Amino acid sequence: LKPAVAQTQPALPSPPAAMEVVRGTAERARLRLMRILNAIHAGTVAPYLPEDLTLHMYETCPYCARAMLVLGWLHVPYEREFYGYGEGADPADGGYNPKGGPVAFTGQKKLPILAGPGVPCPDGMTGLPESLDICSYIAACAGGLPSSTGRKEISEWIERFEPVMNKLCRPRVIKLPYKDYADKRDVEYAVKKYTKMGFDYAAAEAETPQLVKQASILLAELEPMLLGHCHTVGGAPCLNKWGLGMDDVLVLPLLRNMTMVKDVVWPPKVHEYLASACAKARIDLFTKHAC
Repeated sequence: LKPAVAQTQPALPSPPAAMEVVRGTAERARLRLMRILNAIHAGTVAPYLPEDLTLHMYETCPYCARAMLVLGWLHVPYEREFYGYGEGADPADGGYNPKGGPVAFTGQKKLPILAGPGVPCPDGMTGLPESLDICSYIAACAGGLPSSTGRKEISEWIERFEPVMNKLCRPRVIKLPYKDYADKRDVEYAVKKYTKMGFDYAAAEAETPQLVKQASILLAELEPMLLGHCHTVGGAPCLNKWGLGMDDVLVLPLLRNMTMVKDVVWPPKVHEYLASACAKARIDLFTKHAC
């Protein structure tokens, strides 16, 4: 939904002086200009967004990647703040600092959280949780993004892809050199959490050859679902003919996590889709750390 526009448009305030992911005067000016132009094109007023936005997140979390994609595609300046995966969890469960990390914002050990002056927060919280709520809020304020189409083939593909991704990625993500698992307590908490839920790390690693084959087949099945080409990313493939939207926000983070797995076969069109869409949002893939 777009904010209602009054009969007489208010003058656009001067661009915000928010902390930004990309430093440099020229780049800051470009991002601000793009934000205003997007809003004018969509019939909204760009400065509905507050200044000094921070996305509190885990680097390897696909839900956090959803928010990064929307913030990046819509040229919204923001800071990224990273946390250890066990921070805020109950020490009895292997966590540490139970009142810190994300718990300090929402009372829950869940990320992402968007925080900043003026960000709408649920009662008793000092940040906006839930990835899709963050995406919806940003899209409504910063020029809009096509909503999810509900394409059955996409939802069914996700249902088949996620279990394979989880089996391949859970044993590997704890080995990557990011703050998520930089502390051994973060690794211990993750292993204890998922083992308690029935996940067998040793069995999943032993099943790697079969799982890699399944993942490669599923990626090949995704290729014909890429029906469009997005002019804002140089004509790169996307799911729908009108460009990047929420359907892509649901699929791309899963693909990004699969880049941490060696020997997966990527159809060229699917890899171009992933690489181009993430580059537009200034999100790195995990390819160089694949194992």
